[in-house]
Amino acid sequence: MSNSNSELYSDHRPASRLLNRLWRNYLDLSQQIRHISDALRARGDHFRNDHIALRTYDRAGIDLEAIEAHWLGHGYVVRGEY
Repeated sequence: MSNSNSELYSDHRPASRLLNRLWRNYLDLSQQIRHISDALRARGDHFRNDHIALRTYDRAGIDLEAIEAHWLGHGYVVRGEY
């Protein structure tokens, strides 16, 4: 679905496009989240992801360094660790 309720980012950077696709997928999987998102936007609230969490495996090629390199190559900026 591609409408204003399913877009978090309006720019066209690759990382933003990917995050929008992931968000739309999440909305499709969870009708409750879709209803909450629609209700918040209907009252004028706007929101964006303030962070993403990457879950990885301890295997070469799919470990944190590999996944991080992909995101960094698409405009993501690391702000901290936890």
